[in-house]
Amino acid sequence: MITIDESFPSFSESYLYGQDIFWEQFNEVSFYIEDTELEELYHQILKKIFPDISIEKIFPLNGKQNVINCAKEYEGAKNRIFIVDKDFDDLHNRIENISNLFYLDRYCIENYLFEEVSVIEFVVSENPKIRRKEIKEKYSFEERMNDILNKLLYVNSLFYIVQHFSLPFENSSLHISRFLQNNKLELCQDKITNYKKVLNQYISENDLFIDLEGAIEQNISFWKESGIVKNNICGKSILFILLQDLKKEFNLKKMPEHYSACYRLARECRFETLHFLRDKIVQFVN
Repeated sequence: MITIDESFPSFSESYLYGQDIFWEQFNEVSFYIEDTELEELYHQILKKIFPDISIEKIFPLNGKQNVINCAKEYEGAKNRIFIVDKDFDDLHNRIENISNLFYLDRYCIENYLFEEVSVIEFVVSENPKIRRKEIKEKYSFEERMNDILNKLLYVNSLFYIVQHFSLPFENSSLHISRFLQNNKLELCQDKITNYKKVLNQYISENDLFIDLEGAIEQNISFWKESGIVKNNICGKSILFILLQDLKKEFNLKKMPEHYSACYRLARECRFETLHFLRDKIVQFVN
């Protein structure tokens, strides 16, 4: 039996690379992104931050490296803009210097969806009986968001350290639910400890001089002191926790899946946090 994901048509890289040729007549500027699943989300966002530019189609290239390779091929082309997630690339000193390649300044595009107005409207759309004023009074947005960031800080720092030392284990691709207590929104220390045991066993067996816990704590201190915590927490994990928190707080029914939630949040966002990207791109294009 095939899965739901497998039942949808997939496109070859050659198709993804070549589809922009037809759309050149409709796009003043062509935008290229990493993920095929985020095409409509990016289209909505870019139409908002570039209201005066005709954008009829966004071009996902199925992966960051594909976007970078294509940007190299069309370097300097002012009608072709390439956008990629930051991930931990800046911390690893892996930022590519290509004139028409632009990095987000937060971990991924989902990080920009968390505005108070968008969250309030999302709750209302799930339960129209709840008044906006009631939501605002009951749900202290900034406080809740800070709680979520603090909750995810240790795990995301751990993932960064795994990448930093090139330990051959899954890290940021792991869904945050793997590290949560069953049916709760709290991190499960036993699950985190078990993950670290595997890492430490590899470190010991390969005679690596790595103080895993020390590196994690040092990195957390650096992120806090540098004021870059919110830039380095995966937006997908933030969204997962936020949706479950809203469901519990307002007794909502089954929550929408990830990409649907992203799209609905984006409808109400002002995206002032993406003005930096808009300004850089406008400066380059002009």
